[in-house]
Amino acid sequence: MIRILVVDDVEAIRLALAALLASVPELAVVGTCSGALQAAAAVLELLPDVVLMDVRMPHVDGIAATAALLALAPELRVLILSSSVDGPVVREAKRVGAVGYLLKSGEPEELVSAVFLAVAGGQWWCEPATEAVRHAT
Repeated sequence: MIRILVVDDVEAIRLALAALLASVPELAVVGTCSGALQAAAAVLELLPDVVLMDVRMPHVDGIAATAALLALAPELRVLILSSSVDGPVVREAKRVGAVGYLLKSGEPEELVSAVFLAVAGGQWWCEPATEAVRHAT
């Protein structure tokens, strides 16, 4: 069973992501958080395999939160979720150790595939994120 923590400041998105992921038999949503500060405590308590991290949140953004979570739990796999692609943000996500960047508007199957691939040691960067990085170099 793959254990997932969902971190997003918008409750409707947290609930939708949790419902989608919970519909897959091999996945278990062990918790949801509205921000990065809650996420650190949740990672230590709930021991997820994967964190789905919103990139834009108040107080601490998803990139800084990813770096902090990976310092606490280096084996953790973090997938960044965003409503848009910004090349510098994607590059920073890679730099701090995220294993993927997905658009919230993407297909549900893409998110599920990204979770499985992340746990298997792979990475999933949506095409717009890959293109943004490619064009920035």
